[in-house]
Amino acid sequence: MRHRPVRTVAGRDLAALPFVALILLAPQPLLAQAPTARDVEAGPLFNQRDADRKCRRVCKPPTRWNGQWRTTMPGRMSVCGCELPALVPVPPPLAVPPAPPLAAGGCQWLDGPDPAAPPNDGGRGISDWAAHYAYASSPAQAVAAADLVAGRMATLLGCMSPEQFARLYADASVRIAYVGRARAGWNDQGGPDTPPHDGGRALLSWRPHFDYASAPGGAASAGNLVLHRLRHLQRRLP
Repeated sequence: MRHRPVRTVAGRDLAALPFVALILLAPQPLLAQAPTARDVEAGPLFNQRDADRKCRRVCKPPTRWNGQWRTTMPGRMSVCGCELPALVPVPPPLAVPPAPPLAAGGCQWLDGPDPAAPPNDGGRGISDWAAHYAYASSPAQAVAAADLVAGRMATLLGCMSPEQFARLYADASVRIAYVGRARAGWNDQGGPDTPPHDGGRALLSWRPHFDYASAPGGAASAGNLVLHRLRHLQRRLP
């Protein structure tokens, strides 16, 4: 996953950034209750056909043109309505116990290009939500997104404390469950095509996911569970 360079935060441990390990990165942009729009200058627009052509280029990912435009200075300047689409309702605050202190050393992923990362995932530690969104918005790259996340989970398992990893898995599982319930028909019984080994994928309670990853053998299978959940959503979401 190759991204444009962004700021580097020296010594910043990945475990201190909630959910940064996942493509589903920042909870507020991803889980917005309603679309948010802003006007972006596009130069002069003379008619609807001109707006159709220019506004689609002016609205950069993760925004998209919402079909609206207006002239602000006749013959000189117009603006396009660029909208960040809504996905699912914002989840309520998680009932999460206080986190323990981070282990010394930590995972030490960089918020920017990371020479220690796998060759196909140099942007794994970037905390810019828009960069991950733009990557996964490409049909060709979206296919690889779930595998990247699974690879990150496997790496984190080796450098986080058992409790920190269980917390990460629980955070990820709850956010994935919200999307699955809102968009893919998941429910308390699992929902369509529920695999026999993952009947709890739609649970919105944080604690069962945490307890699963804390139990013997649970952490080792956590990345694989997340992989299959993301692949299922990839098939079901528009």
